[in-house]
Amino acid sequence: MVSIGHYFVKKTLIRRLLLALMAFSSSAVLAATSYKAGIVTQQQLESAWQRMPEQALLIQLEKANQQQGSRWWWESPSFSLDYQAEDSPNSSLDSGLAAQWELGLELPIVGPSLWRTQSNMQNAQQNLINAEQKMLRWRLATELEQLAWLIKLNDLQAQLMKKKYQFSLDHVDWLVALERLGERPQDEVLQARQQLVLFQSEYLQTQQSLQQSEMRWQQLTGLKFDFSIKPTYQTSNQTSNQTPYQASAQTSPLLLWRRAQLDLVTLDLQQAKGRSRAPTVRLGLLQIEGLSGQEQQNSWQLGLTIPLGSSPVGKWRDGYRAIGDAEVQYEITRRGLLLEQQKLQSFINTKTLHLSALKPLLKDLQAIFQPRYKAYQQGMISNLEWRPLQQSYWDTQQQVSATEIELKALQSQLNHLQGVMP
Repeated sequence: MVSIGHYFVKKTLIRRLLLALMAFSSSAVLAATSYKAGIVTQQQLESAWQRMPEQALLIQLEKANQQQGSRWWWESPSFSLDYQAEDSPNSSLDSGLAAQWELGLELPIVGPSLWRTQSNMQNAQQNLINAEQKMLRWRLATELEQLAWLIKLNDLQAQLMKKKYQFSLDHVDWLVALERLGERPQDEVLQARQQLVLFQSEYLQTQQSLQQSEMRWQQLTGLKFDFSIKPTYQTSNQTSNQTPYQASAQTSPLLLWRRAQLDLVTLDLQQAKGRSRAPTVRLGLLQIEGLSGQEQQNSWQLGLTIPLGSSPVGKWRDGYRAIGDAEVQYEITRRGLLLEQQKLQSFINTKTLHLSALKPLLKDLQAIFQPRYKAYQQGMISNLEWRPLQQSYWDTQQQVSATEIELKALQSQLNHLQGVMP
């Protein structure tokens, strides 16, 4: 048996969905106004960033890169020491050579082209550090934003569940009083008590979820969640060919980090090629001991080694492979960001359509809820007709509040994918 109230709710929801679909597909949507919601403040993000272990590591890397500087040599000097003993006169292999010492210092020097590459390499390393810092802050901001909306959702649901539980508690007290007077059957009281237990369980679960999400927030930021902070909005007029997922992904910190990685491995290969053609200066001291009363001889040596020709391609195979891998990761990240934006925009459209159908339904249910409850109390409608209407009323309230928060969270997530941060 289908109750009149339940039939009314289903029929109304179907009608609202059809009207919302027609409105959503009309030309007015093509020139709609889009807005982006953010709820995390700069202070909260900075507090959470200071607690991240990666933050201290990036500071050390930045200091090491700044202290490196540019040098006229690309490797540390190498020192060599050679000694040749004097041949024994009794040996058949005696060459008549005296003992000699030879000290050598080799220094690979940096030419003008390699000097520029080395300077560019240092800049690329600094750019990578900066890009990684922005990427990590971007990920942290995304996590905080989603967690903040989750806390908002749990808080709103907890308030609704409390209101629902309190209404059910008052309803049970009213039924028990009538049962004692013999005006209500015991079965109806039992059903109301079962419903009360269910509502109490739902309320306790939402309270637990709220506490857990607040604890996670305090763990990340070291701050208590401020429920007084209101979302900030950025409004922009948007035409049909300017959908969010078509916006350039070049500003995403994740993609900028991938680009910095690609630039670094490219310069690394250029530097390796430059080192293979770099000349080497050798400064040496040769000391020859005297024989048969001759004086000891000392001589300075200066040499220059210049590589000729070109190295085989196979020597740089690892460098080319590293560049190829970085290019693949960059393209995968770029496509992934665009695909994620398309998915989020699709979810936003679906949530918007669903919300546009739920809000008028909730308004209708709010208008008839109290009159129907009074009619039920007066015995004008049965418990079988009242309970589905009551359930639809509470469920629709919960769906509307959840959909509103989820829609703002999706818009915030889309905002972050496009590189916008607190």
